[in-house]
Amino acid sequence: MNTPHLPAHVIARVTSEAEAVAICAALAGEGIEVVKSSGAAADFRVGIAGNYELLVHDADADRARALIERLRQESKQIEWSQVECGDQEQETN
Repeated sequence: MNTPHLPAHVIARVTSEAEAVAICAALAGEGIEVVKSSGAAADFRVGIAGNYELLVHDADADRARALIERLRQESKQIEWSQVECGDQEQETN
């Protein structure tokens, strides 16, 4: 059985589910597959309540980063000071 690879590049970390959903919808609308980590998984790993990680395929990372930057310029609804975009050189497993 051939299993497709899941998105593994952390493109952003946000503090609210509303922010995560808004960014995921924008990325999906541009044809970028995105996965939102569960709040509980993020909480356990970083020890901060309410954190969500958004993951995309490595091949989509630059395009996703550019879209997030465009959203940042266009949107006042997302608390961008709470969004941490992943590093371009980040290693993935």
